[in-house]
Amino acid sequence: MNDRGMKKWLPYKSLDEQYPYLERELSRHASVAKPTLLPDEEEKINDFLLSYDGVSPVKLVYHAAGMFHHLEVPSFRLDPYHGLLKTERQEIRLADITVIGYLEG
Repeated sequence: MNDRGMKKWLPYKSLDEQYPYLERELSRHASVAKPTLLPDEEEKINDFLLSYDGVSPVKLVYHAAGMFHHLEVPSFRLDPYHGLLKTERQEIRLADITVIGYLEG
């Protein structure tokens, strides 16, 4: 059988110049806006942070870089001067926390 002059098509991501643009567009479409917390939700987070005993494991959800992140930590420290919650490995802005509570179990 003859080829009839058909040419093979290149895959969609075959050009190197497309990679930065495609990555930027994919991350832009995957990002989620930070929700506005109701006053009672803010008060619940504040009450938890003020009454935290310093040793119990905690689960929290925070918003950073357009995504929600779920984190379970054995303990944390508060830095009220800089508005940060510090764990062993990272620092989270207090304003980015959307849910916090004790780890059940």
